[in-house]
Amino acid sequence: MDDFAFRKGHTYGVLICDLCTHRVLDILENREAETIKKWFEDHSEVCKRQIMVSVK
Repeated sequence: MDDFAFRKGHTYGVLICDLCTHRVLDILENREAETIKKWFEDHSEVCKRQIMVSVK
């Protein structure tokens, strides 16, 4: 997960990547905590898969 600027100094988004495949999973329209929290709640299977991989 990394943040980036859509427009330098004005509008920021968040890029979420799969650490195993290096593929972009999603681009969030802002970097507010609620937006990120909701994404992870809605995509809990991704989180569980990442945790399982990192534990192995």
